[in-house]
Amino acid sequence: MKKTILIISVVLNLVLAFPVQAGYEEGKKAFDRGDFDTALREWRDAAEHGNFEAAFDIALMYNLGRGVPLDFVLAHMWYNVAAARGNSLAAEIRGLLSEKMTPAQIAEAERRARV
Repeated sequence: MKKTILIISVVLNLVLAFPVQAGYEEGKKAFDRGDFDTALREWRDAAEHGNFEAAFDIALMYNLGRGVPLDFVLAHMWYNVAAARGNSLAAEIRGLLSEKMTPAQIAEAERRARV
């Protein structure tokens, strides 16, 4: 019985994760062709469903002003999300970005990341 529950759980996780990965891949294709609005929309949906790669890529967009206005608060927020989901590079870059930000900006980014 426990083995059956475990198998069902694994299958459900894979099935439910597929659309998130598909959204991430669609975002990547859109970004590569310069369609930043679509990339951001696809990645935001994937990130909100647990894809830390998508959160990291959104953070990079805001950190570099690539396809979106340069925004360190939003970049920091998305690095927080990616780091909380296990991306150690996001935590490193967030630390470097923090050196360019005011304490108020960091607090705002952290507040937004918790929502």
